[in-house]
Amino acid sequence: MRRRTEDKSRIFIRVVLVCVLVSAIVSGGSIYADGEIVSWGSIKLPEESLTNLTHITAGAFHSLGLKTDGSIVTWGNNGSGQRDVPWPNTGFTAIAAGESHSLGLKSDGSIVAWGENWLGQCDVPDPNTGFVAIAAGADHSLGLKTNGSIVAWGWNHEDQCDVPWPNTGFTAIAASDERSLGLKSDGSIVAWGSITVPSVPLPNTGFVGIADGRYHSLGLKTDGSIVAWGSNSDGQCDVPLPNANFTAIAAGYEHSLGLKADGSIVAWGAGQPGVSGLGDYGQCDVPLPNTDFSAIAAYGWCSLGLKTDGSILDWGDRKLPDKALTNLTQIATAQSHFLGLKADSSIVAWGNNECGQCDVPTPNTG
Repeated sequence: MRRRTEDKSRIFIRVVLVCVLVSAIVSGGSIYADGEIVSWGSIKLPEESLTNLTHITAGAFHSLGLKTDGSIVTWGNNGSGQRDVPWPNTGFTAIAAGESHSLGLKSDGSIVAWGENWLGQCDVPDPNTGFVAIAAGADHSLGLKTNGSIVAWGWNHEDQCDVPWPNTGFTAIAASDERSLGLKSDGSIVAWGSITVPSVPLPNTGFVGIADGRYHSLGLKTDGSIVAWGSNSDGQCDVPLPNANFTAIAAGYEHSLGLKADGSIVAWGAGQPGVSGLGDYGQCDVPLPNTDFSAIAAYGWCSLGLKTDGSILDWGDRKLPDKALTNLTQIATAQSHFLGLKADSSIVAWGNNECGQCDVPTPNTG
């Protein structure tokens, strides 16, 4: 039986902590005298400096960032080793994250894969050469070759690895839970896999970008507009007006993101401000100031935004701390969120916020 039926509950079970941080010295972590946190184990704090990033991507409960020096930084859940970048962590040019596995494209055109592999999603087919782009679905992977063909591997129960003929002329790829997308050089989109999402709307021309959510898809047009199709249960296909001046797109389970030419992010679907319901984790609450963004990513119920200065913000079901992880005097953790007591007696909280466990009441002093 398709294990996806366990949905998010299964993922939360895997998130149970292996490392527990308590007070000054804990099993696997410490607070130094200057208040800086260092931790290790299955769930780690973000790396000390999430800066100098050139690309970001989000998996179900882990994230990857590509740095200017070609190394990969990771944060979030590590229950299947999806954050354990194989050595040497150098020479990467692209990254992709699935549900519990990760992909990295090397400058020599080879693909490195790590994390959960029980369905072969990390078994890159030979010859592992000549790749120019990568994409990761829940349990399958895609690689785009220099000759415009696509190689697919991993779980194929919905035919998401059966690239339609002719397998030529592709310029970009995207993948979701049980589906794959390919952008052709003529501006058309080819979709295969799960039939839960209907065909690409007509006219299927003029596309320059693609993104795939759980049950919906997005296409970016040459004129800067976005076309959305598939499930619209939470308004994830209702692109806000004006539908213009978009430069990039990203799709989560039931929400969508669009990056504008002015560096702002537009978010819609589940979790949009003023709308509550199933899947509302604030994934559409773009942090202020909503400016100077250069890239976006989405997966599940979380969103990521990369700033022009190389720093990163994320919001929704998985959050980085809103404040710097410095000047802390004590820390504590529950199943999937952390608390830190600062020297000024305020509290900083981060991690899973499904029940508001990271929403520190005001006034946050004393």
